[in-house]
Amino acid sequence: MEISGLIAKIGVDLTEFERGISKMQSRLEETASKMATVGKKMSVMLTAPIAAMGAGSFKLYKDYESVVTQIVSLTDVSKEAYSTLEGDIKRIAEETGTSLKDVAEGFYFIASSGFEGAAAIDILEKSTKAAAAELGTASDISQLLTSVLTAYGSENIDAAKATDVLIRAVKDGKAEASDLATNLGRVLPVASQLGIKFDEVAAAVSGLTLIGMDVPEAVTAIRGVLSEMLNMSEQGKQALLDMGTSYDELYNVLTTQGLLPFLQQIDALVAQFGEQSIAKVFNNVRSLTGVLGLVGKNSEQVSSIFNDIANAGGDLDKAFENTQQTLQYKWNVAVDSAKSVLIELGTGIKGALVPVLNSLSSLLKGVSNFFSKLSD
Repeated sequence: MEISGLIAKIGVDLTEFERGISKMQSRLEETASKMATVGKKMSVMLTAPIAAMGAGSFKLYKDYESVVTQIVSLTDVSKEAYSTLEGDIKRIAEETGTSLKDVAEGFYFIASSGFEGAAAIDILEKSTKAAAAELGTASDISQLLTSVLTAYGSENIDAAKATDVLIRAVKDGKAEASDLATNLGRVLPVASQLGIKFDEVAAAVSGLTLIGMDVPEAVTAIRGVLSEMLNMSEQGKQALLDMGTSYDELYNVLTTQGLLPFLQQIDALVAQFGEQSIAKVFNNVRSLTGVLGLVGKNSEQVSSIFNDIANAGGDLDKAFENTQQTLQYKWNVAVDSAKSVLIELGTGIKGALVPVLNSLSSLLKGVSNFFSKLSD
C-alpha cells in the first residue's frame, strides 16, 4: 500500500475511534446523571424516612423513659420492682390500644396513691379498659378506684366490682361516667365511716340525677345527709322524737341495714308527718333536697336502682368486649402497637448512640484543653 493511502486509512480509522469515544463518554454522563437522580429519590423515599423513624422512635422512648424515671424517683416502686411489672404494663397497653406512655402515667398515679405490685396492676388494667370503653379518662377512673379501695379496703371490694358499679350507675341514671368518676370520691370517707357501701352511694347519686340534679350537686346532697347523721343537731333529734322515733333508732338503721332501708324509713315519716317535719331533721337545704329527692313518688324507682347496682357484675368485661368490635379500637391497637415497636427501636438507638456521644464529648473536651494550653 502506498504511504499516502496508509496515512489516509489511519486518519479515517482515528476519526471513527474518536466518534466511538465521544458516544461512550456521552452515555457514561447520561448514566451518571440517572444514577444521581435515583440517589436523590432514594434519599427522599428511603433514607429520609428511616432517619425520621429513628428520630421519632428515640423521642417516643425518651417520653416513656421520663415517666418511668418519675415512677422510680417519686414513688415507693424501685427500678427493679418496675422491671418485674413492665411486662404487664406493656400487655395492658397492647390489649387496650393505649399508648405505653399513657399507661405508664396511669401506673404512676396509682403507685403515688400507695398501691403496689399486683394490686396496682389490677387497678391499672380495669381503669385502662374502662377508658378504652369511653367511660372517662384512665386517670379519673383510677383516681376513683384508688379512693374506693382506700375507703373500704381491698378485702371488702375490688377494682372489678367498683368499675362494674360505676358502669351500672351510668346506665341507671342520667350522668356521664366521667362526672361520676371525678365526684363520687368526695363522699366516700363519710360513707365508709357509716358503713354505707360504694354501690349504695352510687345508687343514691344515680337516683338524684334522674330528678335533674347534676353529679356534683347530688354528691354534695348525699354527703350532707350522711354528715348530718354523724352529727345531728339537737333540733333534729327533738324533731325525730316528736315523730315517735329517735336519732339513735334512725342511725342504727343506717349503719346496720344500709342507705336504702334508711331512706324507706324517712319515706314513711314524710308520708305520715309531712315534709315540714323532716325539714326540722335535716337543717341543710342541700341535704333536705337530697333526702326528698329519693323518697315519695321517686321511692319505687330509687329502690329498683339500688337493687340493680348492688347486683352489678361483669359490666366492664361486656363494655370492653363491645369496644373491641369497633373500628376505632382496632385502629388504636394498630397505631399503639407500632409505637411500642418504635419505643423498642428507640431503646436500641439509645444503646448505640450514648457511647458515640460520650466519645464525642471526650474528644471535644480534649480539643478544648488543647487550645486552652495554646493560649497559655
